[in-house]
Amino acid sequence: MPLKSEQIWLPGVGAISMDEKRAAEAVEEYDADLMLGQNRETGDWCAFLPGNRASEGQPFPVFNFGQELPHPDDIKRRLYQHDIRRQGRQILDQLDRIYEEEQAAIAAKASEGSELVAEAIASDMQRKGVHPFPRVFMAPKYGGGRVRSSG
Repeated sequence: MPLKSEQIWLPGVGAISMDEKRAAEAVEEYDADLMLGQNRETGDWCAFLPGNRASEGQPFPVFNFGQELPHPDDIKRRLYQHDIRRQGRQILDQLDRIYEEEQAAIAAKASEGSELVAEAIASDMQRKGVHPFPRVFMAPKYGGGRVRSSG
């Protein structure tokens, strides 16, 4: 029995047009890991991969179809032409590597900055004689001398 309306309500999805449903099926037919979605800010229709660490769990767009939803046959043709199936995961992995490198660089800068601040505070407190853990040179009992902290 044909539907009277061009829209259908699907659990977990809501009301969508039959064209959107067919387009989504075309994307999933190409690759079950991909899903069709629309960026509500730009209006662009995209093929998305499930989220990763770099995208904070949000689906990540790997192919843009533009603001007009293409016909399902055109969607499949364009996906096969650009071979998103083979390269989509590589793109996401590359973004993961870039994200991890950026996080490591940020952590290294933060650690270096913390060390510099701690050294500056310790030096200033030592100079003023108010350091909570004064350093004292201990005369050697056996072997060489060493600096000990009273804390």
